[in-house]
Amino acid sequence: MEPNTDTAKPARNRKSNGAAPPIDAAALEGGPELTGGRTPFPDLEAALGIDDDGIAVTELLINVACRKPKSTEYFRVHPNPDMARSAYVFIDREEIGGETFFVMPEARPYIGEHLRPVLLVTCVNRQHVPFLWPIMLPDPGVNNGRQNRWGTSALEAMAAAKTRWVKMTAGNGAYRCFIAENPDLPEPQWPDRSFLELLGVAFKETIIADQAHPIVKRLRGQV
Repeated sequence: MEPNTDTAKPARNRKSNGAAPPIDAAALEGGPELTGGRTPFPDLEAALGIDDDGIAVTELLINVACRKPKSTEYFRVHPNPDMARSAYVFIDREEIGGETFFVMPEARPYIGEHLRPVLLVTCVNRQHVPFLWPIMLPDPGVNNGRQNRWGTSALEAMAAAKTRWVKMTAGNGAYRCFIAENPDLPEPQWPDRSFLELLGVAFKETIIADQAHPIVKRLRGQV
């Protein structure tokens, strides 16, 4: 019978029955024994932080507000006349915030007395955020079709904002327009979108297409 040679093996070659090997301090510190004198992952410090790394990106335009300029923001108006169009809207005064709805021709005969003629103007603020400014136009059925001071002063502010950064606040019966004191402010960055594209984003959830719309039914007392 052959002798048991297992006892002849050095203790360091025996199985450890699952016990973890002793921790090498050099492995934790990234010592020269493991790295050849180099610190592991030498570019970790350079990888910290968040930036665009020079990658060219295009913003997905998912929101365009329909609103008048805020009293605290400087804004510009697009100088291209094709970036402003007249339309009929309905402003829902019963809801908080008075949301503006774009009204299609098929729906207008059913809520004609509630419509507002506006000039939708493409604007952008200092943060490069585009928005559509609905400037009220003269209503043939109100004030003999004459524009009031709110409307005329808004149009004057619009004209000034085509070439200069301005802000607009409510005054005594009309808007007040202020020109930015710094004449060297950078020119606005306009979105690379047509007016119809901006319009589609602005009213993607607030279009009154026909008489079946819930707003029409509410205004006509059908619900």
